[in-house]
Amino acid sequence: MIDESTIYWMTRFDDIRMALEVGSVVGLIAGVILLLASAFCLVLAPHTEGGKPTAEEQKALRAMAWRFFKVGTLPLAVSIAFSIAYVLIPSTKQYAAIKAIPMVLNSDEAAEAR
Repeated sequence: MIDESTIYWMTRFDDIRMALEVGSVVGLIAGVILLLASAFCLVLAPHTEGGKPTAEEQKALRAMAWRFFKVGTLPLAVSIAFSIAYVLIPSTKQYAAIKAIPMVLNSDEAAEAR
């Protein structure tokens, strides 16, 4: 039987899926920006001033690149998790079909019509 709670959640699935979709896109953009910053620290930054950086500067740039890389992988992981959840959570129409079709097919009227 479909009760009030089921109807409430049935109407919320589209909103949940939209929040997951937005979170996935934002996480993807943030992760890419941080990974590009990491690449900038490793590749472009040592050559921007024209001279070769000292050993201390290279060490600091590598440390900064590693921090950007570690921080950049978290939004990408969250983006992947949100994308998987988006795929697994049904839309409102899908959930209504999942709940209603078996109830209709298993009803007494449908059994008599067969």
